[in-house]
Amino acid sequence: MPVDKRPLKVFLCHAHSDKDAVRELYARLRDDGVDVWLDKENLLPGQNWRAEIRAAVEKADAVIVCHSQEFNKEGFRQREVKWALDAAMEKLEGEIFIIPARLEECEVIKSLSDWHWVDLFDENGYRMLLRALQERANNIGAILQIKKGWLPSVTLPRKEKPPAKKKPESADNGGVGVGGDVSGAVIVTGDNNIIHMGQAETPGSSVEKARLEEERRKRAEEQAEREATEKAARENAEKEAAEQVRLQAEEEERRRIEKEKVEREAAEKAAREKAEREAADRIAREKAEREAAEKSAREKTKSESAEKARQEKRERLETRRAALARTSFKFFTTLKTNFTQIKPFLRIAGLTGTVIVLIWGSSWAIPKFVSLIPTAKPSATITRTVTPIPSTTTPIPTTTKTKVPTVTPRPSTFSIYDNFSSGSSSKKFDPALWIDSGGEATINWQSGYLVFSGTNGGHELRPRMPQEWQIGQIGKLQADLRIDEVSGGYAFSKIGIDTTLSDGKGVWWVQCRAGSFDGKNAQVICDSYRAKDTMELKYQTNSYSIEFGKFYTVAIEVASDASYVRYYVDGEKIGGFQPEEKNLLLKSSFGWSIGLWMDSGVTATGAVDSVMIGK
Repeated sequence: MPVDKRPLKVFLCHAHSDKDAVRELYARLRDDGVDVWLDKENLLPGQNWRAEIRAAVEKADAVIVCHSQEFNKEGFRQREVKWALDAAMEKLEGEIFIIPARLEECEVIKSLSDWHWVDLFDENGYRMLLRALQERANNIGAILQIKKGWLPSVTLPRKEKPPAKKKPESADNGGVGVGGDVSGAVIVTGDNNIIHMGQAETPGSSVEKARLEEERRKRAEEQAEREATEKAARENAEKEAAEQVRLQAEEEERRRIEKEKVEREAAEKAAREKAEREAADRIAREKAEREAAEKSAREKTKSESAEKARQEKRERLETRRAALARTSFKFFTTLKTNFTQIKPFLRIAGLTGTVIVLIWGSSWAIPKFVSLIPTAKPSATITRTVTPIPSTTTPIPTTTKTKVPTVTPRPSTFSIYDNFSSGSSSKKFDPALWIDSGGEATINWQSGYLVFSGTNGGHELRPRMPQEWQIGQIGKLQADLRIDEVSGGYAFSKIGIDTTLSDGKGVWWVQCRAGSFDGKNAQVICDSYRAKDTMELKYQTNSYSIEFGKFYTVAIEVASDASYVRYYVDGEKIGGFQPEEKNLLLKSSFGWSIGLWMDSGVTATGAVDSVMIGK
C-alpha cells in the first residue's frame, strides 16, 4: 500500500532588510506545496524566538540562504547559517540541504562558497530552485504540489535501446488495447516481446504484456516508496536519537557547569569566611598581645616607680640617721668637753623644771578637788568654757568639688549629682558620693568622666547618701552613656533603678543600656525585669541605633505614684509602660546605680558622665 507523504519542510534564512523579497518567495513556495518556515509568519508571541529558530533549522529538510548586499554583514543570520552548517554535517554526502539563493548581484558568504547557488533574480532561477527542492523531496520521501507549468514531469532514467527497424503497417491497421490508467507512462517500441504501436499482433498477447509491464512498474514504485519510507524513518530515528544524545549531553554539560559553579562559589565562600576568621583571630590576638604588652609595661613601670620610691625613702632615712648620729656625737662630745662649765646651768634648769611641774600639777588637781564641793558654780563656769569645743570638730565639706554636698540627703530639684569634673589616676571618683559595689572591670577618671573597662563581668557604683530612696524622690535618673568597643559578645554602659518589693516576692528593676551584641552595631535598649526564682522580662523598648565612641543622654523617668515608667534618649521618648506592681512599688525603698556590664569572656570599654537625678 502507498505511504502518505508529508510536505517538504524548508527554512528561509535572510536579512531583515530583504523581508519584502523573502515574503514574496515565501508565498510562492507555499503555493507550490512547500511547508515554509519564516520568522515573521511562524513565530508566536511569548515564544523563545532564539530556541524556536534553532529548532526550525534543525527540523528543516532544506535551508534556503537568501543572499544580498545586506546579508553579507554581521547579524543573527550568521548564527542561523552556523546552525544550518551543523545540521548539514549529519546529512549524507551529496544530499541537497543548504541552498544559497541570491536575491541580487552579490558575493556568497565564504562558509557557503562550496555550495552551488541559484540566482532568483534570473528568469529561470525559481524553476531551478524548485527542481532542487523536488530532488530533495524525492530523496527523503516528501512531496511537492507544484503548480502546472512550473516544473516538467520528472522520470527515472532508463537505459535506451537501439531503434528497431521499422516494419510495414498491417492492412487492418489494428490498435492495441491497454488495461488500466497508463497516463504519463513511457512506452518504448522494439523487437521481440516489445509492442510496436500500430503493429498487428495478437490482441491478447499485447494486452497481457502491457498488464505485466504495468504490474512490474507498480511493484517497483511501491518497493521504491517502501524503501524511501523506511530510509526516511531510519534517518528520522537516527536524527531523533542523535538529537536526544545531543540534548542529553547538553543537559549533562549544563549540570556539570552548574555543579562546578556551586562548588566554586562554596569554595570561595569558605575561603572568604576562613580569611575573615583568620583576620579576626589575628586582630584579636594582636590586640590581646598589645594589651598584655601594655599591661606588662605599665606594671613594670609601676613596679619600677614603687621600687625607686622605696629606694629614695631608704636613702632619705639613711641620710637622716647619719645626720642625727653626727649631731648626737657632736652634742655629746661638746657636752663632755664643756660639762664643768655648763654644770651650774644644768642645776638652774633642773630647779626650773621642778617648779613648772609643781605648778602644772596644782592647776590640774585643784579644780578636781573643788568639783567635789557641793556648791558647783565653778564647775558650771568650766563647763561653759568647753561647750564650744565639739563644734570645732564638726566635719566641714570640701570646697574643691562642685558636686552635691554629702550633708544634703538628695537634691530637691533635678540637678547634677556628679559630673566627675575632677579626679586623678589614684582617686577615680569621689568616695563621699559613691560606694564601689565592686566588679572585674577597672574604673579610670579621664578628662571629666569615668571610663569602665575590662573582661568578664563588670563594675558598678551606687550613691552613698542616701542609699535608699522613696519612689516620690526619684523623679528622673539621667546620665551620659558611651560604648567604645565590644569584643566577643554582649556588653553595655548602663544606668538602673532597683528595689526589693515590699511583699518580699522578688526584685524589680528598670534600666537603660548603651551597648552592642556583636561589636559592630551599637544601640540603646531600655527594659524592665522582675526576678525571684526566675527572671521575667516585663517590658523592653525597640533598639535605638547609636555610634561607638559618642555620648548619648539616656534617662529613666518614674512617676511619683508609680503609674508609669518612661525612657528617653537625647530628649526623645523611645518607650514606656505602666508597672503591674504599682501598689508594691509605692511601699518599697529604691536604690540606683551606674556602671558597665558584660558577658563572660567579653572585653569591653564604656564611659559615664553627668549623672543627674531628681524631679
